[in-house]
Amino acid sequence: PTGNEGLDASLIKIIPECKNKGIRFSYVIFGKPVQIDSMEMGSLMNNLLCNALDACIDLHREKEIDLRIWTHENMLEIELENTVRESVFDRNPQMISHKGKKELHGFGLKTIYSIVKAYSGEYYYWEEDGKFCQNIYLNL
Repeated sequence: PTGNEGLDASLIKIIPECKNKGIRFSYVIFGKPVQIDSMEMGSLMNNLLCNALDACIDLHREKEIDLRIWTHENMLEIELENTVRESVFDRNPQMISHKGKKELHGFGLKTIYSIVKAYSGEYYYWEEDGKFCQNIYLNL
């Protein structure tokens, strides 16, 4: 248990999915992220991890998702990296969902930005060495 039910639920969901799809998933949690609402944390992590999982599925090389979360002072930091088939910025610079059933998808980034804003945080993403990298800072 991480101390946050939403985070626990997201991890419980993603670990077997990654195993079944041949994706190496690693995670490290430093501290207990108890200051963030569990529903918000679950929603945030579910969006981040589902997007990472989707990006890895069609790869024909090593598939990896690495998650690091830590709390320090009054801040929660989330680092997430996942391998990608091709540059997200070249293929989809606006990061618009291309999933079927549009009415059920495409809210991920809106949800992420909403939670980041609610915690007066910051959200950064970039690409490096064939990976999509994200850092989120939330003020607690």
